[in-house]
Amino acid sequence: MSLAERSTPAQASFANTNLYTRGGPDAADTRGNSMVQKHAEKLQYAKEQAALAALTDNLPGLGKAVYAVALHELDWDQTLAAKLLSEFQQAQAVQLQDLKKRRDQVIGSKRPRSGDKQADGAAPALDGGSLASGSGSDDDLSDDGKRKQRKHKHGKHKHGKSKSARKPKEDKLKDKKRKHDKEKAGKSTAALGALTQQYGKFGILRETDMYTKRAEFQMWATEVQKIDIELLPKNEEKELFRSFMEDYNTGTFPHRKYYNLDAYEAEKAAKAAKRQKPLTSEKVAFNDEDERRKEVAVERVAAQQQRLREAYNELKYTAPDKAADMREQDILRMQMGLAYKTGDHETATRLQDRLRPDDQREEILRRRLEDNK
Repeated sequence: MSLAERSTPAQASFANTNLYTRGGPDAADTRGNSMVQKHAEKLQYAKEQAALAALTDNLPGLGKAVYAVALHELDWDQTLAAKLLSEFQQAQAVQLQDLKKRRDQVIGSKRPRSGDKQADGAAPALDGGSLASGSGSDDDLSDDGKRKQRKHKHGKHKHGKSKSARKPKEDKLKDKKRKHDKEKAGKSTAALGALTQQYGKFGILRETDMYTKRAEFQMWATEVQKIDIELLPKNEEKELFRSFMEDYNTGTFPHRKYYNLDAYEAEKAAKAAKRQKPLTSEKVAFNDEDERRKEVAVERVAAQQQRLREAYNELKYTAPDKAADMREQDILRMQMGLAYKTGDHETATRLQDRLRPDDQREEILRRRLEDNK
């Protein structure tokens, strides 16, 4: 016997009926999205809201529409969107500052002042008070008394309105702060524009120019950074030159001699020569002490300029060789000390001879040759 035969008529009818959660057997499937789809949509919404909140905290001032566009274009990747918007802010800094300034002006012009609100709100209150006081007056007042009362109320209303229309101190402080912020934004925009115009004014320096600008780099490192580049490792020296290159390209050196030392020295020498007046053959009054003092001063200036030129030439042409010699001498001294400690006196004596100056070395060799003869 089948299940339909063993069951009651009601049970058989229920078994042969199709069950629908929504709609009917002939209606369309209106059950909607599945629970998995709803859960996925919920997770996606939470992800989008978290990404928007993170971008708002890290990069404020761009607006939700900009954040949404960046996230949508990058498949809601928060890291890539933040990088894209940061690069966009750097590239369009001037335009964004101008747009922000105009937006602040529009918002400031549309914002109602608190003094006006107080004035608008004070009139109905006073009118209501007048009506209340008028309704509470006695009916047996004379016409003259009513006229005086109306006149008094009118004066009181006018006085109260003018008092409430006065601008509070807080509004003045807000206006002053708003004006200060606008001036500050304008100054920052002007400074950014000036920096953009300064870039490349004295030329563009690259890492390959490290040796062509060696003298300027060394003087900048010594005078500005207080660093002797000859004592630095190669990687630190390259890193320091990148800072020098950045200041050179943006035109932010504290002195113009760091751009071109040769041109600066030539200009300085020309000015010094121009300041020196030629001595005339005819002298009205002759004073030995004054003439000698002037000659000594001129000689001192000339000697100082000569020393500067010699120091500059030595710094530019012979400094790298001297630095290499100094490093080699330091290595030889370390080897000599190690030889003395290990008892290798022959090696220590040989290294000591190499460390002696050339004239002393020649004298020692001459004496040894004479002793051998």
